[in-house]
Amino acid sequence: MKDGPLLLGLNDPAATLANAGGKGANLVRLARAGFDVPPAFLLTTAAYRAFVEANGLEARIAAAQAGLDAADPHALERASTAIRAAFAAGTFPAELGHLLAERYRALGEDLPVAVRSSATAEDLPGLSFAGQQDTFLNVRGTAALHRAVIGCWSSLWTARAMGYRARNHIPQEGLALAVVVQAMVDAAVSGVMFTADPLSGDRGRLVVDATFGLGEALVSGLVTPDHVVVDRRSGVILSRALGGKGITITSADGGGTEQRTTSDAAMRAALSDAEVATLAALGARIEAVFGGPQDIEFARAETESAFRVLQSRPITTLYPAVAPGPTDDSLHVYFSFNSFQGIAAPFSPQGLAVMRAVIARVVRALAPSMNAERFAPEAGGRLYLDLTPLLRDRLFRRLGLAFLQRGDPTARAVVLDLIARGLLGVGPIARRRAVLHTLAGLHSAPGLMLRALRDPAARLAVAMPAVHASVARTIARVQAATTLPEVLAWLDDDLARTVPEVFPSLGPVVFAGFAMMSLTDALMRRWLKASTGESLTLMRGVRNTTTDMNLRLWQLATEVRSGTRTRADALADFLAAYGARGAGELDIAAPRWRDEPEQIAATLDGYLALDDPQAAPDAVFARGEVEAARLTADVLARARASHPVLGGLRARLLDGAIRRARVALTARETPKQLIIALIDAGRTALLRQGAALVNAGALARADDIFFLSRDTLMALGTGARRDLRAAVAAARAAYAAELARPRFPRVLLSTGEAFYGAPANTTLDANTLAGEGVSPGVVEGIAHIITNPREERLAAGEILVCVGTDPGWTPLFLTARALVTEVGGMVTHGSVVAREYGIPAVVGVDGATTRLVTGERIRVDGSSGRVTRLT
Repeated sequence: MKDGPLLLGLNDPAATLANAGGKGANLVRLARAGFDVPPAFLLTTAAYRAFVEANGLEARIAAAQAGLDAADPHALERASTAIRAAFAAGTFPAELGHLLAERYRALGEDLPVAVRSSATAEDLPGLSFAGQQDTFLNVRGTAALHRAVIGCWSSLWTARAMGYRARNHIPQEGLALAVVVQAMVDAAVSGVMFTADPLSGDRGRLVVDATFGLGEALVSGLVTPDHVVVDRRSGVILSRALGGKGITITSADGGGTEQRTTSDAAMRAALSDAEVATLAALGARIEAVFGGPQDIEFARAETESAFRVLQSRPITTLYPAVAPGPTDDSLHVYFSFNSFQGIAAPFSPQGLAVMRAVIARVVRALAPSMNAERFAPEAGGRLYLDLTPLLRDRLFRRLGLAFLQRGDPTARAVVLDLIARGLLGVGPIARRRAVLHTLAGLHSAPGLMLRALRDPAARLAVAMPAVHASVARTIARVQAATTLPEVLAWLDDDLARTVPEVFPSLGPVVFAGFAMMSLTDALMRRWLKASTGESLTLMRGVRNTTTDMNLRLWQLATEVRSGTRTRADALADFLAAYGARGAGELDIAAPRWRDEPEQIAATLDGYLALDDPQAAPDAVFARGEVEAARLTADVLARARASHPVLGGLRARLLDGAIRRARVALTARETPKQLIIALIDAGRTALLRQGAALVNAGALARADDIFFLSRDTLMALGTGARRDLRAAVAAARAAYAAELARPRFPRVLLSTGEAFYGAPANTTLDANTLAGEGVSPGVVEGIAHIITNPREERLAAGEILVCVGTDPGWTPLFLTARALVTEVGGMVTHGSVVAREYGIPAVVGVDGATTRLVTGERIRVDGSSGRVTRLT
């Protein structure tokens, strides 16, 4: 046949995902690896196409879908009914019918078989099509086999399958379905085994659900199975819960299945301890063949002692494990760098390479004895930081928890829960040796911090020019680079070396600012019985590079409105100064505003349409300054009156802390700005090299270079040339799959266990969402869920709800009524900017973008950290 073989055997090496589907290809792989798979054969996708062509079904399928509204379940059902009826009326082409009968006879005359659909898109990473197509059990005879195969083929067009494809943007054209015909196992016991915990992601646990009879009762949800959890390392059964197993499905004498009620099944375990151990060993072997955690269906006949493997597929719901993983067997705790930076999207391959090189250089500078290469592994294209050395040391644990309290309170709650569960004990004193090396790397920090605390303005006057000059020199070097090896060397050496130079210069000032901010809050609580909201208000109206950037855009809008500038000139002015910025800007692959100016143009247009003078961004910012000044005077007066003897001293201490915090925090955004300038210079240089590769025929687009691995780029640098478009397509597809992932863990363990939010809070009602209040105030307004600031617009007065924000989002802040994010803490970017703009903000609200709906009215309390649904 022109499309390949119509049928394949279990040992046929020609079976692939494309022609045998996921289930079929995996069964072939299992059989060829020597596992006990029941005898079977496969009808390939070529057989499906032959049937469709012979019966003229392509036109019938297209006609049924013409003008179909995939959001209308009734329309989907009507289309499905029409298509499936057309399939049922079809007949087998002669050659296909002959081959099918021949293969069936080879299995055994009138042998009972299971006929299962095997979709070519089934069980791909990030997508699970399992259960969407039909299965027919205990099929006997050629006529019944024909009906079952046609039923499987037509199940490609169920309403559920068509709707799922539409929701996930999978084309409905050119589809085909393979079918597995497999000898029935007259199962006494059957079940499903997961070689990792499908709920928590823990790769150290194996989970088995088992029942009596055929597995159909389990997979269709008719019974509560026995549930067994096994520790994979020791083989110990950690828990066993006997399910009701009240219904047993068995093969019927005349074909098909029958159900019977079993009243005593709940008292009997479906599997003995020895059988559980056998299954655990079997699962480990199967996982090794496929190279990742598996969802395995098994069965054992009444007359047999061995388990048969019916199918195996990846557990698509698991979040990927960190890579590279730890080199020891102890538990490691990883904190999400993406979460801290407010970046929901994964990094590109080159984005990961650049950021990991930068972080490794910082780690080597501060803690020479730590394994810098493993400190920042990736998982799902996102970066994670190994906090284990800090958290396993009694002294440094306090510092780590303090950092998490400010950076991501949700992650801190997870860590505290791990400690309470005894999973994160303090290590021996010898373990501290590695952490103490950090102090050697920070030997100059105390002096720098003291100078910053004493006079932050003077420290900034010295540090700012020096740091800007260093960054400018580094950028000049990559601008002069002409070859790919020179650019790669600059990324791995010059850029990575310059970033650690920025932090020792400006970091102590920023840390001093946050220290003074915390001191102010503590003193006000102690002496004045004040709330955190009051101390946060004192930090409103602090200028920094990000607020200056956004206020500059507003200033340009006022000039356009007054007629002193054209809109085009205003955009050009802004992009000349800030075109290197953009959403997701830490990723070298992320487009900059100069590349995609539409977001800035739309924001500018929104400013031009703003009629209320009181809502003008500069007016809002100025009110924040006035409010902070007024509250400062009030706080100092209350401090003086708080004690007859010490009141004056208290006022002076608070005054010094407030002034120093406000001055020091003006530098909060400068390190990020300088790092982005460096990354942008590297991006421009790589794009030049990408353009050269396009000219050489190796790439289709210049920005494809960001989706090649560093090893591939190094090989290209030696002169090797080949067509890399297939590699880029695969990398872009993997990136798109991760980008579509609805959420990512805030904390990952080396076992694979993933934590997406804090331990459950059962004290809240259904309409209240809890997070961390980081900018005080209470407002009500219309929620607007935004996932991509490049594509979506925020109307003036709406409440911005998103996963997280980086500086590329902040033009939206100027017209937002309030901010709600899923990730972040007191010192993360969105929190700082929200305080400076004077808008209420609540961060760390788990599931905010899925639990809230665009258009509904909500209340945001930036003091208590509560978000309430009002409609």
